[in-house]
Amino acid sequence: CQEEIGTISRSIAGIETRMQVCELESKKIQGRLSRFGNDQKEAARDVKNMLQKYSWIESESQFFGKPHTDYDFDSRDIEKAQQRLKKLQEAQDKL
Repeated sequence: CQEEIGTISRSIAGIETRMQVCELESKKIQGRLSRFGNDQKEAARDVKNMLQKYSWIESESQFFGKPHTDYDFDSRDIEKAQQRLKKLQEAQDKL
């Protein structure tokens, strides 16, 4: 009987430890969700402000992300462009 009580007590202790770990993880996830929600609201507010401030966005938005347009950023090599920009800036600084 004493052995069973010890086994059950250890089992309960293990379960309580796992519960604490799960509760902590749950709080972390809730915090992340809250931050994501705040970030989403802030991004929506920024987009709204940009749409009001820059009239060209509304007329050009149909081209965003479309292949073979000025807004086809997937087709651009960002690293290569950054290297070119650096070289051009260095050349300009030498002038």
